[in-house]
Amino acid sequence: MGEEHRRPGVSVEHALAGNWLLRAGVVAIVVAIGFFLKWSFDRGLLGPEGGTAISIFAGLAMIAAGVRLCGRRYRLLGQASSAAAWQP
Repeated sequence: MGEEHRRPGVSVEHALAGNWLLRAGVVAIVVAIGFFLKWSFDRGLLGPEGGTAISIFAGLAMIAAGVRLCGRRYRLLGQASSAAAWQP
């Protein structure tokens, strides 16, 4: 982790743990949404249109949450939320 990206007084361990845990959480959310969609397709609960609608809604909600959080104290979480919404 570059020294220029870390705030003064923050240890390297704290900065790395925060970044990696955040990334792991974003991956977990994306995987959970994928498993939910697969499960609902297999059970016949959703058709292709429903899956597309849920995916679009989830993506827009994550982008909106990211934009809202970027302007506040949780800038890194907002960036991660917006980035997770753009995953194909």
